Formats: sequence, structure tokens, C-alpha cells
Amino acid sequence: MFAQDRPVVESQSPRALPVGRTTPVTEVHGPADRVSSAYRRYLKRLDIALGTC
Repeated sequence: MFAQDRPVVESQSPRALPVGRTTPVTEVHGPADRVSSAYRRYLKRLDIALGTC
């Protein structure tokens, strides 16, 4: 990390990701959402709930 990047990196705060950990995800997914749905299942399987969006 460079000194010029430090303020940007330190200003980031992780947000809760919409992976349905506390409540089920109530969205309807179509064929175009296959990759994002797989990614959410992957995050849920790894028990990852915080990140940057």
C-alpha cells in the first residue's frame, strides 16, 4: 500500500452483504442472475457477511 492510498483505504467501512444470513433473501432470480446467486451462496458457505460494495 502506498502512502497516497492510505486515506482511501482507511476511510472504507465494511457493510453487511445481502447474503441472507439473518433473514432469507426474498428476491426472484432469473437466468441472468445465475452468477450473482452462485456468488451469494459461496459467501454464505464461507460465512462471510461483511465486505465493501
